[in-house]
Amino acid sequence: MGWVLEDHEKSEHAIIMWKKALEDQFITGKGLTNHKDNGAIMTSHEMIKFVRDAQMVDSYSRAGYRMTTLFQKVYLEQ
Repeated sequence: MGWVLEDHEKSEHAIIMWKKALEDQFITGKGLTNHKDNGAIMTSHEMIKFVRDAQMVDSYSRAGYRMTTLFQKVYLEQ
């Protein structure tokens, strides 16, 4: 898990965050699921290339389906 706070969104920031998170945890991206929204930053050519080069699995939220809704549904059905 990783996070970073920036004053604006940019694909490069997201990629740097991922690289740092992987490095900090002494792991590679191979086989990890990179789940994200369908926003411009996460669907950029740079991000898609990074995910493929890192051998991660791309995963996207369904359009109009918020993650909080997904978690509420999962926990309410238990």
